[in-house]
Amino acid sequence: SDAVAELATRSRAAAFYWRRTASRLRSRAAGIVSVTHELADRLAAVGVPRIVLGNAVEVPEAPLPRAQTDGRRPMLLMLIGSPAPWHGLDRLGRLAQLRPDLRVVVCGPLGGFSAMLPADVERRPAVTGEALSDLLAEMAVGVGTLALSRSGLKEACPLKSRTVLAAGRPLIYSHDDPALDGSEPFALRIPDDDGAIERSADAIAAFAFAAMADPSLGHHAWSFARHRLSVEAIEAQRLDFLRRLPKRG
Repeated sequence: SDAVAELATRSRAAAFYWRRTASRLRSRAAGIVSVTHELADRLAAVGVPRIVLGNAVEVPEAPLPRAQTDGRRPMLLMLIGSPAPWHGLDRLGRLAQLRPDLRVVVCGPLGGFSAMLPADVERRPAVTGEALSDLLAEMAVGVGTLALSRSGLKEACPLKSRTVLAAGRPLIYSHDDPALDGSEPFALRIPDDDGAIERSADAIAAFAFAAMADPSLGHHAWSFARHRLSVEAIEAQRLDFLRRLPKRG
């Protein structure tokens, strides 16, 4: 992953230490596995074999069944692992204001970013296990990272996005993803800029209502995750890469 960018948001000392030691680690590597092409390209000068493998996710044997809802407002759910500016909570809040016909929910720790959300965005504490499955079953569409550019990156493969697809729900996102090319019928990509929500609100709403009306979109999302994003699929590629690496003395 992008250790420098991630560490810098938490500890300047840790980021400095990584900068001083990373080159030595890389020079001793027989190969490098990166989660995005953007990160792999940064390491081209290292001169060792590289492969891009995004994050893997546990995929159930079937899509999550849909929970009973009021059937009027599709639920959009954003999962948050830890508070950070690149989630784009301000943009999600703007969407809720522009389209009150959508039910917008955020699940996870928000920290100081909670103030970015208007009152009509539902807040849920972080949940796991059956409680998470119940919440995922309610949603019509999952919302991924909306402001990745704030981290200095253009490409990512967030686990929250993969969790949405593995559950059998369509996805809205706004960045390059090594597994998605932007043409998938079960995923809607919007721009990553401060005016994107205003320009995309109607398209987002149409996508959410279509997902609520057509369960096949969710089934396509689950099938894609099963064959491309599952632990089994990703680890098979990783092991194949490792077997092909030259032996080091």
